[in-house]
Amino acid sequence: MKHSRLVYSGLAVAVAAIAVVAITASGGGSSTSSASHRATTTAPATAAPAPTAPAVTMPAPAPAPAPASAMVRVAHDATHGDLLVAGNGHTVYYFAKDQGTVSACTGACAGTWPAWMTGGAPIAGPGVDASMLGSAHGQVTYAGHLLYFFSGDLSAGTSNGVGTPGWLAISPAGMPIGG
Repeated sequence: MKHSRLVYSGLAVAVAAIAVVAITASGGGSSTSSASHRATTTAPATAAPAPTAPAVTMPAPAPAPAPASAMVRVAHDATHGDLLVAGNGHTVYYFAKDQGTVSACTGACAGTWPAWMTGGAPIAGPGVDASMLGSAHGQVTYAGHLLYFFSGDLSAGTSNGVGTPGWLAISPAGMPIGG
């Protein structure tokens, strides 16, 4: 009888120790939660608990944000007049050698003239004809032309690509600028 009380007392101490560890690991005994971390623990069963960590339920990770849509707007260039730019102010261009929505700019060309890609429908800003705006294969188009950026335009408001053979900026009316 004395031996069974010792075993019972030792078991009670072990259960209590595990409960203290579980409560400490979960941040205390309260059931508070926050948007960034939620944890729940399960109480030990009446039988001696296994020497494993308590069950913890973590929130599901947030879904990745959807790619932003492209905004096209009009900017005034002192040399070239009104032309189309991306929402961030960078001038956009089209390549005269493209065949409709098939790009002729590949390889090294694509490094210098990266395609303007979008994950959604492009958005027409003030002065932009929404009926001319679209996308093909994820690339923004205007007046049926695939649009690109020029790697030589290091800041918004520059149009250094105008004058490069075959590359044209585009007016709000869909007309070529330069070339």
